[in-house]
Amino acid sequence: MAKFTQTLMPSTRMAIQAALAVTIAILLGHWLQFERAYWAILTAMVLISQTWGESIRKSITRICMTIIGGITGTLIYFCIKDSDYLLFTCLLSCIFFIVFFLEISYLWVVFFLTNMVVFMFALLQGWNTHLLIARIEETFIGAIITIVTSALILPSHAKTQLDKDLPQLLRLAAELTDDCINQLLHQQKTTVLVNKKRIRLLKAFALLENHAKTMNYEVFFSSYSQKQLKTMLPTLNVLIHYVISLVETLPFIQYTESQALIKQELIKVKHLVKLNFTSVIEHLHDFPAHLKLNDLEESKAAIFTKINATIQQDITTKSSWFEFYSFFYFVRRINEVLLEL
Repeated sequence: MAKFTQTLMPSTRMAIQAALAVTIAILLGHWLQFERAYWAILTAMVLISQTWGESIRKSITRICMTIIGGITGTLIYFCIKDSDYLLFTCLLSCIFFIVFFLEISYLWVVFFLTNMVVFMFALLQGWNTHLLIARIEETFIGAIITIVTSALILPSHAKTQLDKDLPQLLRLAAELTDDCINQLLHQQKTTVLVNKKRIRLLKAFALLENHAKTMNYEVFFSSYSQKQLKTMLPTLNVLIHYVISLVETLPFIQYTESQALIKQELIKVKHLVKLNFTSVIEHLHDFPAHLKLNDLEESKAAIFTKINATIQQDITTKSSWFEFYSFFYFVRRINEVLLEL
């Protein structure tokens, strides 16, 4: 079953889970004769997420904000229930804020969505505390169905996703670092390609952060795994920062004939950094006590010796090296972060 789950596309697995969750909600609603079973059905469908931890997080948020939003909307309704114009204004305001927060905060989306339901029902057929209680109860039931379905039917855990996210993130960082050094070595302008890879790297890190947060909701993971991840995340954040900074220095580098003097040293630096990335990725799951990685001190000394000699021969070349100093600083910092990992 585990191998079958891994071969499924995430969208396929989520579709199967959603279909089963909706089926359970329909059968339960029919058996218990819910007044408005569609609230539980819709909740069970929309809360299905990529991992079990994400489903738990969204379910908790949904329940809490349904309670808060429902009570808030009900109190506002009792204050303005005699004015359809004010109710309609509140309804439109809720729609505005739902769309506004759609890509920003799921929490606020649920809050204003619950308020919208209150004002919509108030305009169409009226609203009361009985409906509020029914809304909360059926949302709670739909959320429980989601959590149980995500846990038992083709489950996907955040820890499993993180085992894939970490190597992928490091591979993208290694590839982008390698491309930047190659661009400097060969004096090629591949800005579009590099920027695309930068976006992919940022998206991969955002995905990893999301899975790291949702892993806390999966209570069956060992505290040791969570502790390791909490220690590693800030370091990974610094690594991504330096890789992105490396990319951003490329457009400002002035290509000169003097840089040909340090070409061999840069090739060595490129090789060492790539080798360190490969070593970290290969040993990622083993967490060896002593992983032997290469520093860049020898290459740094050789490069700056040649740069200083060039400047002494011709002082006018000094300004052409300023941008290179920043570039090489970020390369060194990337390698130092790998040593920390």
